[in-house]
Amino acid sequence: EKPIIVEKPVEKTVTTTNSNAVYVKSNCKVYADDDEYLNLRIKMEKNKKNETEMLYLAHKLFEKRCFNTRQIQRLGLLFSSDAGKYKLFDDAYQYTYDLDKFPTLESELTDEYYKKRFRAMLR
Repeated sequence: EKPIIVEKPVEKTVTTTNSNAVYVKSNCKVYADDDEYLNLRIKMEKNKKNETEMLYLAHKLFEKRCFNTRQIQRLGLLFSSDAGKYKLFDDAYQYTYDLDKFPTLESELTDEYYKKRFRAMLR
């Protein structure tokens, strides 16, 4: 199955507290298919004890393919620490094509420090 190719980047409007519209541009041109997602997940699981390696593997594919929030959430489950999850979410943000759902990932974090950093990243 061929990856889905999108002609132009996806744009999302985010309303800030001072009512000014901010545009977040996603770098999505090619979406990851199920096989690519599953292969990444398997590679990351094999490196579960090394979060730095897991993040590296994810980033390599993020540069080539975009993911949806659900896929990012499931990859986040492989991390044992909020620090690792946050780093994954931070890296994945610009490579996610359904940015309107991305804020739901905050519920994956338990540490208030990382929740605050996550909310700041969304602005």
